[in-house]
Amino acid sequence: MRYRHLYAPIIFLLAASQFGKAQQVIAINSATLYQHVLTQVPLSYPAIARAAKVQGTVVLRVQVGPTGKVESTRTISGPPLLIQAATDSVKQWTFRPFEKNGSPTRASSDVSLVFILSGTPVAPPKQPEKASSPSPPAKIKIIHVKRIGPDDKVADRFFAVRKQCDVEMGEKKRDEATAKTCKDAADIAEQLTPDGHYIDKRLAFITAATALFNAGDRKGALVYATKAVNVTRLGHDLDAGSSEAYATRGSIEFLAGDLAAADQDLTQSEGYGRKAIAWAQKEAPIDVESYRGMLGQELRVHSKVSSDMNHSAEAKNELEEASKL
Repeated sequence: MRYRHLYAPIIFLLAASQFGKAQQVIAINSATLYQHVLTQVPLSYPAIARAAKVQGTVVLRVQVGPTGKVESTRTISGPPLLIQAATDSVKQWTFRPFEKNGSPTRASSDVSLVFILSGTPVAPPKQPEKASSPSPPAKIKIIHVKRIGPDDKVADRFFAVRKQCDVEMGEKKRDEATAKTCKDAADIAEQLTPDGHYIDKRLAFITAATALFNAGDRKGALVYATKAVNVTRLGHDLDAGSSEAYATRGSIEFLAGDLAAADQDLTQSEGYGRKAIAWAQKEAPIDVESYRGMLGQELRVHSKVSSDMNHSAEAKNELEEASKL
């Protein structure tokens, strides 16, 4: 199971409590991750993405090994034409090892890499740059360009509030204040144009749903989980992102006692999860294991739903499929 990241979808919190803990990897917030950076490779803007005028934020989940090298990355969100460039860069970063109880350990966190077009071509990096000192996320070298358009001011407010939400969620806060911060970020994201920043919106809605759920507001959590699902229905999202949205809403419905709705959403989530695995097997083999882990957890939770609905055959099949992943 992937570690409990900044906006850990509710289904994975549920799965962890009901089906046991996976191999331990310490979860850290993004600020801590950046403080450990030793060397980093600047982003190279893909020519095809530049020609197509594709911009956006790629969010990667990064696992750093005990030696400080990146062991794996997993795509959380981002425009497909930009994902490989972001991944190629992050895979070459090195870190000062993280420690637990005085011993080197694995650590995981999310990294956001922003691609914004400018009038100046961006040359590909020739070699890693050594960080002069540990730097916070805002100082990480990315693509520096002016944003122009109706979403600019809204996007600036959104990313500022979203950053605070990430910090509070990364500190595992489960209070009403954190829920309000993340809800505020999601509400600002909703003011962006309908077809703009759709992945940022989906991620913000999932985060808000999780924060509200953590604070005990299941009704509010369901509202924002539904908003995340509605974003995926626009047809722009990655299969893994769509799976995450449906899984989050399905798990809330399950905990609220709406088994029929949970059954339907988890079925949808698993369908997207299988597509994500098939895509990763061809395009991003490093992500296959993570996607299989996600699908396995969804199937185990779905098995509990089926069991509670007295659908014993379905429950058995779901467990069997999970065991083969």
